[in-house]
Amino acid sequence: MRLNRLSSLTKALIIAATLSTSTVSAQQVNPAPTNKYAPPYYLDCGREPPYKSQSARSRVLSSPDDKREAYAEVKARAASEQDCTNTSAVFVRQGGGAFDLIFFQAPIAEPTGRLDGNGVRLIDWSKDGTMLLFDVLRWNYSSDAPPGDDLWIYYARDGALKQVPLRTIFRRYGDGCDVSFEPLGFTATGEVLMQFSAKQGYDVDGEPNLPKCEAKRVAWLFDPGSSRLMQAPYNSSVQKWGKSKTP
Repeated sequence: MRLNRLSSLTKALIIAATLSTSTVSAQQVNPAPTNKYAPPYYLDCGREPPYKSQSARSRVLSSPDDKREAYAEVKARAASEQDCTNTSAVFVRQGGGAFDLIFFQAPIAEPTGRLDGNGVRLIDWSKDGTMLLFDVLRWNYSSDAPPGDDLWIYYARDGALKQVPLRTIFRRYGDGCDVSFEPLGFTATGEVLMQFSAKQGYDVDGEPNLPKCEAKRVAWLFDPGSSRLMQAPYNSSVQKWGKSKTP
């Protein structure tokens, strides 16, 4: 698919990280893929050396009114037989034109020399087709820590991007909790619905983390217009507005 040259506005909105010259062996850790982590949400250079570059692309997700389409693409590049780096991208086209790059995530090399991997998953369009929700998965190739998430809203009318404040919600559960998260999509009125489940966390020796965690399952609503967060029943649900199709 042909890509238009990026406008100055789109360039300013692309989220990119600087890749340092430090690399780390991908053999040290690979988050175990599950159905949830299917490519391009999770993609590496293979389970054991020699590592090989590969890429994956999502199905096209069209808005309810068929005026806009989006897809996600991830590339895992084997810089050598021992090293793997990731880039993730989201593309959108409007009115039958060419696909434009609206989001780009490069690997982030930390001062310690550890290198992050990343992937992306399209969640859904809003009912009116003006907002796209997508989740960026981040993991570390030199750590056994679980992956983390960044949840983004893309505004198709003006090209703006807004991050859902996941860390504000996570902080409410305390350091003793292990918290799982699942974005469900948009309500009919445009709020983002997410499910959170907290349970007691344990350290490497099997001792419970402190402070003690109160197990709970709660849904949260995020209003993009007011940036307000509201709790909702865990069994709250939303309709899927977008339509998936083969590119």
